[in-house]
Amino acid sequence: MDADAVHFQTMGNAVWLFLYFLLNANRSTGILVRKVKTICSDTGIQRRKIFEWLNVLREGKYIVTKSSGRCLAITIGKWKPLGDVQECASQKCGIPHLRGVENRTSQRTVEAQKPAWIKDNQKADTTPKENTIKENILKSDIDSIKIDFKNLKPSACKTREELLAYDLAQALHDLAGFPLYLSYARKYPESLLRETVGRVREVPTSKIKTSRGALFNFLIQQHAK
Repeated sequence: MDADAVHFQTMGNAVWLFLYFLLNANRSTGILVRKVKTICSDTGIQRRKIFEWLNVLREGKYIVTKSSGRCLAITIGKWKPLGDVQECASQKCGIPHLRGVENRTSQRTVEAQKPAWIKDNQKADTTPKENTIKENILKSDIDSIKIDFKNLKPSACKTREELLAYDLAQALHDLAGFPLYLSYARKYPESLLRETVGRVREVPTSKIKTSRGALFNFLIQQHAK
């Protein structure tokens, strides 16, 4: 809440960059590591404008940045981990807080109404992999797929896990691999998955042996091992 519009006047259009940071930051620490080139690619915003907005956010103490020479470590100011969210204003006004109810309802809905193409009884393969990334590594534990995921739209995603899986698939330019990312979204913390996809996106194209999706899968399998 900002009745005097102080943040609006301070941030201006830099709020778009701040929203990008909020979306991609580690959920526990509020930190993300990015190259300016990657930010430009992700947002479609020119490099000059990114630097301009970075200065606005730094001067307003919304972020703190530290350069390694290759990329920026960006820390969001006054970050609150999701588990530490305080009582919202709606509660103080007597409106029931629905976060817990929504989560429980969502979980029950997922369990009761899972699509036929999802097989939850299969477990992710955590067998140690070779250091070389092969095409068969990028294999979902959801095998009977009849849907054209390449044309999947965000509106088709009904749960938080599905939306996360869509974000991962889109970031890695691999919508066809949506079932794999959905299985990961149901097994691993969102912060781990977003941090890993950020690392994968920083790898130069010349060093990708198969695909970014395969590399992401390899790193997650290493974590599981």
